[in-house]
Amino acid sequence: MKREKERDPAADEVRVEESPPEELPAAGEEASADSEEQIGFYVDRLQRMQAEFENFRRRSQQELREREARTTVRIFQSILPVVDDLRLAARTEEQGSEGANEGLRIILDKLSGLLGELSIEEIPAEGEPFDPQWHEALLHQESDDVDPGCIVQELERGYRLGETLIRASRVIVSKGKES
Repeated sequence: MKREKERDPAADEVRVEESPPEELPAAGEEASADSEEQIGFYVDRLQRMQAEFENFRRRSQQELREREARTTVRIFQSILPVVDDLRLAARTEEQGSEGANEGLRIILDKLSGLLGELSIEEIPAEGEPFDPQWHEALLHQESDDVDPGCIVQELERGYRLGETLIRASRVIVSKGKES
């Protein structure tokens, strides 16, 4: 297509008018093919750059989520000893006053609430089948009440963040009935 440029001085714009197709010379067709090839090249390049940017954005978001999860795990690992000591103190009946026990229970409830806000879950243990992914067996014990391979007692509670193990539950596992 042959294009003629006309200048409109009032609008100061360039207008392009198309000529009828029969006026196109062979050299113009060749130039048009080169232009279309260049356009195709640049469109392809633009699409590739857009795809690369989208992949980069997804990777960056995933890395950020993983970094946040690692940070949460490190923070919680530093809080665990306090939680364990409070839980042990709350279970102990030898406290001097009932008020001290109640205070410990309040602190433990607050810490448990904090863990919930961080999406940290306790790993169920007592009475559950032993699962090496979530539990660490410290002892095996004979038991008439608990099936073999199930957890008799939880010594230390385990925690996880989604499918990420923070700490395995430390447990005593049943060997079954006494022989």
